[in-house]
Amino acid sequence: MIGRAPRNLSVWLLVAGALAVGGAMLLLLRTQLAAPEPEIATMLTPPPAIPDAALVDHTGRTFTTADLKGRFSLMFFGFTHCPDICPLTLQVLARTRTELEALAPELVPDVVFVSVDPYRDTPERIGDYLSNFDPEFIGVTGSDEALAPLVKALGVTVHKNERDGEYYNVVHNGTVYVIGPDAGLVALFSGSSHDAGAIAADYVRIRRLYGNAPSS
Repeated sequence: MIGRAPRNLSVWLLVAGALAVGGAMLLLLRTQLAAPEPEIATMLTPPPAIPDAALVDHTGRTFTTADLKGRFSLMFFGFTHCPDICPLTLQVLARTRTELEALAPELVPDVVFVSVDPYRDTPERIGDYLSNFDPEFIGVTGSDEALAPLVKALGVTVHKNERDGEYYNVVHNGTVYVIGPDAGLVALFSGSSHDAGAIAADYVRIRRLYGNAPSS
């Protein structure tokens, strides 16, 4: 019995080692299967913080960066007189929320529309405009000076043509920004992302990956 003990101990050590390696591989496999990489979105790790901004929402209330905390948001910049990019993107985001209601209702994000045309876009006009897409959408705006830190930090393209009274255009990019509950930029969808189902599926992937990602 005494002579066989070392061999038994070695066997148990080999078994324990194999189980540990197998368990680690299984955990890694489960993590990879549970949280695949986004297919069309770009994640930022760690998420850069969003700068402070003092704006006003579509109800006339003050809206600051702190209002983004505690929830995920899809943020889009545009203006209510936009002839193409804005209505198309807002329709896609409305369908994305519908897709998520069916796919993962506990993960449905806020949608925050930021008008970069405060000269024409009053809170009331923004509210009326967004009601055509989804009454749950949040609209915000502010002076060019108030918007500047947010626009600069997110790399939003904004070019206003020379004003001619009420008739002028604003050129802007169509990127959708994924803001995390710490008010950091978690990911972004390019302006060519118009498939609500694909955006919803990627958003779920982003939420799963975010749990393992370091914060800023």
